[in-house]
Amino acid sequence: MIGEDKCIIMILIMRYTNIEKADLNLLLGFQALIEERSVTRAARRMFLSQPAMSRVLDRLQEMFKDELFIRTASGYEPTKQASAVYSELNELLPRIDRLLQKTLFKPSEASDRLRVAASPYASVWLMPRLIGLLAQQAPNMQIEISSESEGFQGIEANQIDLLLSSRDVPRNLRAAPLLEEPYMCLMRMSHPLLGRRLTLHRYLTARHISGHQPLLDELLSRRGYGRDIRVKIADPFPIGMIVERTDLIATLALRTARQLEKLSKIRMVPAPLEIGTFKYSQIWHSRNDSDPAHRWLRGIIQTTYAQPA
Repeated sequence: MIGEDKCIIMILIMRYTNIEKADLNLLLGFQALIEERSVTRAARRMFLSQPAMSRVLDRLQEMFKDELFIRTASGYEPTKQASAVYSELNELLPRIDRLLQKTLFKPSEASDRLRVAASPYASVWLMPRLIGLLAQQAPNMQIEISSESEGFQGIEANQIDLLLSSRDVPRNLRAAPLLEEPYMCLMRMSHPLLGRRLTLHRYLTARHISGHQPLLDELLSRRGYGRDIRVKIADPFPIGMIVERTDLIATLALRTARQLEKLSKIRMVPAPLEIGTFKYSQIWHSRNDSDPAHRWLRGIIQTTYAQPA
């Protein structure tokens, strides 16, 4: 079976038959000849011997089916076709060079559109900081933020570029850990359990509010525990205000809990140690490994999470 890369090359060759027959390195020799108007000076510029440069000229004449240069008393003068070729090359060679060189990514000049899927809980803490950095460093870039529900299938189908998730990563995708932090519990200021150590028994006998947290519930279930969840809510932002007005307890990762604590009259206390820790990663497809904008965004996210909570 022919590989994908070989198929692409065959298609290009079939489409550009003249390229297949040509030696594109000769074009640099042509440029040197027409600018120097001397085989000797062109050879010196190309770090070739004079006989080797003469062979380059012979091959160029064969390739273009034209004499290209006429010897005169003042040196070589280009033919009409040579002048036309040179005019085209002045535009093409810089573009080909830019195409082949390793691009130096400049965030301030970038206008890429990047699609990020994340849980709502990442949005509470990360997204305000991330978008603030983008506005400062890459004002022309666009970022689309969607629900984590698109998940791994969205990455494989090239519908999203980057996934921020606490799920276990399939082997066919790339991932980099962002953080591991404890779970915290949010309670109203006059909650009956506030001021007492939140043991696992007290935690499990209390009533809870939960967002979309299947991994936390799976973790508890594997240990033989279950929360008494009275309210489920997809959007994390109202959780703090609901906790403030009820005896419900919310369990969230440290950074998200701390952010919600700032928005309402509530207190944050450590969750029981038996619950474990919250792990978060950024996940992408290998097709984006070396994409400059994608690499820059991953670096910015990594740096943001490395900052103090």
